[in-house]
Amino acid sequence: MRRLLRLGAGLAGVAAAVLRLTAAVFADATVTLFSGAKTTPEARELMPALLRWPAPFFLFDAWQIVFVYALRGLRRTVLPMVLSTTCYWAVGLDGGIALAESMGLGASGIWVGFCSGLTCAAGLLGIMAIRTTG
Repeated sequence: MRRLLRLGAGLAGVAAAVLRLTAAVFADATVTLFSGAKTTPEARELMPALLRWPAPFFLFDAWQIVFVYALRGLRRTVLPMVLSTTCYWAVGLDGGIALAESMGLGASGIWVGFCSGLTCAAGLLGIMAIRTTG
């Protein structure tokens, strides 16, 4: 079981790394591809910068998905739900608001907070999945 968990985390990590690299290198092209004619010039200018913030966290997002589904398959659902909710709300949302308002980072602070909550969830779910399969 632990081998399958490692394999899933490894494959998800490779796929996420490719997406991360693509989003970081081709941020302007990605914004052009997914923005419409009604997108304001100010928004088009802000979007590549905002896309570069969450790009490093694609890996953690992929891992938390692998870990939460592995735990679901192992019939461990309540504690992962509580851990994820706590990380997303307490760390992610509260941290994002604190960074945006107190530190003056604005929209970038919100993204950093959300990504921090996601990283926290991925780490805790990973520890739980490894301990459960071990």
